[in-house]
Amino acid sequence: MGIEDRDYYREEARARLRRAARWRPRRKETGPLLWPQVVGFLVLLGLIALLR
Repeated sequence: MGIEDRDYYREEARARLRRAARWRPRRKETGPLLWPQVVGFLVLLGLIALLR
């Protein structure tokens, strides 16, 4: 696993976060809609930690 690969995954994570932020609704009462994003983010963090 090279440094270039890690940079690529970091850029992918940033792009994914930007996309999620764009899709996030403006009103505060998101409720359960936020949970898939949280779970996906945790899974992504776990994958990055494993790939290091």
